Amino acid sequence: MDVLKKVPMLKNMPESSLKVVCKYLEPVIYSKNDYVIRARKPLNSMLFIIEGVIIWPNTTSEAVTAGSYMINQLCLVKGDLYGEELLSWASPSSHLSDLPISTQDVICQEKVEALALKAEKMQNMLSELRDRWTKYYIAPPQEKTYLQKLNETYRQLKTTKLEMVEDEELRQKMKTMMKERDILEWLSRNGLNEDLKTKITMHLKINNLVEQNIDANVDVEYFSKHVPFGMAIDIRQHLCISTLRKVPMLEKMPENVFTNICYELKPIIYAEDSYIARAGEELDLMLIIVEGKILRTDMTFDSGTTRSSMITNNLENGDFCGEELLSWASPNILFSGRAPMSTHDVKCQTKVEGFALTADKLRSFVSAYSSKWISNFNNYSNSQQLEGQTPGHDNVDKILNEEIEDEELRQKIKIMIKEKEIREWVSRNGLNEDLKTKITMHLKINNLVEQNIDANVDVEYFSKHVPFGMAIDIRQHLCISTLKKVPMLEKMPENVFTNICYELKPMIYTEDSYIARAGEELDLMLIIVEGKILRTDMTFDSGTTRSSMITNNLEKGDFCGEELLSWASPNILFSGRAPMSTHDVKCQTKVEGFALTANKLRSFVSAYSSKWISNFNNCNNSQQLEEPAFRPDNIDKILNEV
Repeated sequence: MDVLKKVPMLKNMPESSLKVVCKYLEPVIYSKNDYVIRARKPLNSMLFIIEGVIIWPNTTSEAVTAGSYMINQLCLVKGDLYGEELLSWASPSSHLSDLPISTQDVICQEKVEALALKAEKMQNMLSELRDRWTKYYIAPPQEKTYLQKLNETYRQLKTTKLEMVEDEELRQKMKTMMKERDILEWLSRNGLNEDLKTKITMHLKINNLVEQNIDANVDVEYFSKHVPFGMAIDIRQHLCISTLRKVPMLEKMPENVFTNICYELKPIIYAEDSYIARAGEELDLMLIIVEGKILRTDMTFDSGTTRSSMITNNLENGDFCGEELLSWASPNILFSGRAPMSTHDVKCQTKVEGFALTADKLRSFVSAYSSKWISNFNNYSNSQQLEGQTPGHDNVDKILNEEIEDEELRQKIKIMIKEKEIREWVSRNGLNEDLKTKITMHLKINNLVEQNIDANVDVEYFSKHVPFGMAIDIRQHLCISTLKKVPMLEKMPENVFTNICYELKPMIYTEDSYIARAGEELDLMLIIVEGKILRTDMTFDSGTTRSSMITNNLEKGDFCGEELLSWASPNILFSGRAPMSTHDVKCQTKVEGFALTANKLRSFVSAYSSKWISNFNNCNNSQQLEEPAFRPDNIDKILNEV
């Protein structure tokens, strides 16, 4: 370890990396007069001398040249290092092909014991260290950059024809180098910076990926498959962000939106003469062009005649097509119905490479970044198109009254009606704008409106189809103000009301159905969200047999069944059965609400017993509490009678 720390090329390496180097050392022993290496032979190991002496027998100078470095001594002894030029062969600027050549005979003056780091083990070591080796290695001043060496080699390759090479090993090596040249040319052609180019080519070489994929085409798919995810994202961001900024609908987006869109892009290849989109067919992607040429054709018709004309546009590197797909994600539409139709034929004139934002990825991206997307989307550029794609909401009723033969249009209208019902419900119930936006965004982006086109829009609909957090927000907005009106709960702290909402269950009652019948056991307290209820009380004159009927109309914001809470009073705390209803409670219309059931009331009081007992208001139900047979002060009397 101490010897490694003295090597100039490794002086910045952290100790953990040097320990990895030590792991690949092998013990070797040389006898007296053995050659460690002969002149003009490849240097295939680096030695850490433990015992013994090695010399250069033919040396006449005080400075001995070994490979590309000067060794300023005539012999090496215990604690010295020989062959460090092998580290240069393994440096980030090397292509790990030809080993360095020794210019001297190196011989053992006596028996030598050493630890050897062999060239083949060094490749495994580099694979383990990866980026740490690249980051901390210090190149000697005379060492050329990796890219400089590659370019020199490729210039020499141009004069050599592969089919003229008979040696199979040499031919394979040349194929590898030609593939490396293709990789470097692609990276340079697409303007990647020197640092990123070096990291990519080094990764491919160290992991032997060039040879393993020798017949693969070098294109956007090649790099997406064979480089680490971080490098692949760097490539996408370099190639795509400047193009995304040109898209009119996105021109107001903040920088981090473009950065994050790159995570959703998919590398894609089109063959010459293939179509990316056809006029009249549904669009499934927007394409950012990296390489190749595309012809986009538009047909225009003169409204006054039957004549048509053709307009063509040539697209190439840095351009885009299929941007109409973004109109489907505009705040006016937000994925209502199917994706838009292409208005162009888009045909490849050559092989085309690019990155695609597919319809599915667009949907998931807008879901994740909904607030930024909505607030920064530029509708100005596509307002006309949007008007043509979808009927205005104020025209929906008119269209429905007409006979619609087109099945697709009929489905689109059904979706718009359902969306209108959703908007009306959330507005009618006073949800704030932020919550309304989140709910409608979630339903649209996840295609839940279309999937549940025949479902009624009510409290059950939102409880089923929005995330739990949003559902709780809805309950708290609709129920807390009503819970605070209940006399037995009026002294409760705020967080008790908040937490009761977690226990509430959405309920729907049809017109003329009963929520409770007089004389029957109560099983819930209901908070009314929509609809009208008639509560009927029968009273009896104690001096006669006459009775009278008192009716109360209940509606949104009212409650019924609150007698159930008396069962949870500190005087009783669920002794015996639940109380009996003293009213008939009948629905005059369809009724929506949230119910606190007997079981949920019991579990809630168990969880919040101290707050419940200390803040429960008994004064309003003292009379009722006297009725249950198992009141604590009556127990002895009852037992004596039994």
